[in-house]
Amino acid sequence: MENIKILVLDVDGTLIDSMGIWSQVDAMYLEKHGFQATEELSRQFSTMTMESSLQYMKDTFHIKDSIEIMLHDILSLVRDFYLHKVSLKSGMKELILTFHKNHIPMMICTSNEKSLIYETMERFGLADYFMYILTSDEVGSGKDNPEIYYKACQYMNSKPENTYVFEDAIHAASCAYKNHFQLIGVYDDYSQMYEKKIKEMSVHFIKEEKDIYPILESFNKY
Repeated sequence: MENIKILVLDVDGTLIDSMGIWSQVDAMYLEKHGFQATEELSRQFSTMTMESSLQYMKDTFHIKDSIEIMLHDILSLVRDFYLHKVSLKSGMKELILTFHKNHIPMMICTSNEKSLIYETMERFGLADYFMYILTSDEVGSGKDNPEIYYKACQYMNSKPENTYVFEDAIHAASCAYKNHFQLIGVYDDYSQMYEKKIKEMSVHFIKEEKDIYPILESFNKY
């Protein structure tokens, strides 16, 4: 892994074990309001947009609150999860500390809210190790578009071939790979069906804590 210039890290499903909250939050909201969400209903929610699931809950359970209030309540549940309950994935703190020790510039590229990600990283004592947090909202496109990675290169004065991108989601991993970034794939239960494909595209693949050590060894050279 020579000529490494920068590292670009996703957060949800990559650094932190958070993907489950997005499939569970509707059920959590219903339970908070005295309703029980079945497994079948949770599966339905997983295929809906946030707006659609809120409207479905409002109509089905005769919830009197407006969609705006419901959304505020759900985002409060999500925020509480990130700031008090979510955990780092195994080995990721050591990985980041080693990168920092070896003076490897790092930044975050996320589809989540910047302030929430900053506070989450701050909770783990890692916020100051990243030069910048770049969001999809800032760029104006999701991670199926390479613009967020190109913006990261521009910010860090690097090139795709010298930029190592850590991703767990198939659309983001494929986008980085197809646009000549160096992909380091990260396993997540919520993208396990794409494990083989992501692994084939990756220069390294992290599934268990032991998988970080070859990466750490390569960074110890710098």
